[in-house]
Amino acid sequence: MSAFRSSSERIDEMVRAQNPGAPREPQVSFLHVVQSFYMTALMQLGVGTPQGEQMRVDILGARQSIDMLDVIAQKTTGNLTEEEKQMLDSALFELRMLFTRLATAISNEATVKAAATASRATGNGPKIVR
Repeated sequence: MSAFRSSSERIDEMVRAQNPGAPREPQVSFLHVVQSFYMTALMQLGVGTPQGEQMRVDILGARQSIDMLDVIAQKTTGNLTEEEKQMLDSALFELRMLFTRLATAISNEATVKAAATASRATGNGPKIVR
């Protein structure tokens, strides 16, 4: 642990030497941990995809990130400040809602594709009439 701190302090000194007057980086807090999982889950859900680019979704990764935030919520019950609890609850609510909407859209798309494939396979699809 002491080697880590010593190395970390050396890195900070090097960064400050290259950026005189730059503020010192704040210590990592519980809110930073929540924000990190929150942002990771948002990116996994495709939020922030630049306009004109194909949205890339990692639905399983997003579910895992949301589940990890839920574990944190369960394990910290009764130990959080009101601000920390509110932020964690809000992040979980928003991510769960977004996940549910996206999972529903994926499921609906899969159902439509399966129906179209079945229709072509059975010959019950649209026919060309002459």
